Amino acid sequence: MVLSFSVGGVACGLMIFLQKAPAGARTVMAMIGKTAITSAFSIVYVWPLELFPTALRSGAMGIQSFSSRVGAIIAPLVLLMGQPPSPVPYIVFTLPAILAAILTARLPETRGLPMPDSLAEITSSY
Repeated sequence: MVLSFSVGGVACGLMIFLQKAPAGARTVMAMIGKTAITSAFSIVYVWPLELFPTALRSGAMGIQSFSSRVGAIIAPLVLLMGQPPSPVPYIVFTLPAILAAILTARLPETRGLPMPDSLAEITSSY
């Protein structure tokens, strides 16, 4: 997930500098970014199930799903902030992806660990 957010953020950030590059190069970079963010979007429905305790799991997944859908609804409106070659849309897509990568890197590793059943189990893992 960290890798997906990082690659997506870097690819979107590089689009700022590829404004005068051939259209093929811009398309490839845009598709790399879109693929990486789509990957993170898919992972967010699997990995967090292991992070939340049983009592909070359904509510937490509902909040995640709601947040991701709001982001998907707002994303097309970012283009109204400035048409390329304006860097504003690329910055708006880059910063949240990089921030998400940094914050996601702070989450605990869950491989080989039992799923948490209470909040006490989560707070002890930090």
